Amino acid sequence: MKTANFQYKCRLCGEIFNDSCTSPGNAEIILICTVLGQQMPDKFFGTQPTMVTIHHGCKKGHGVADLIGYIVEEN
Repeated sequence: MKTANFQYKCRLCGEIFNDSCTSPGNAEIILICTVLGQQMPDKFFGTQPTMVTIHHGCKKGHGVADLIGYIVEEN
């Protein structure tokens, strides 16, 4: 089974990490809605990714992380 994992990059330590996932078929429209600041269509469920999040696992403290895209991975 494949999943699309949204990737964030921490501004403080540079680490890239996953924050949320969806199906590969839904990932592109969710990414477009997020980048354009629009609400996801009603047919999608779950929490919409944000453009910026907190990197709690940052090795240097708590970093600010930016959404940089998604990758499709085989589980």
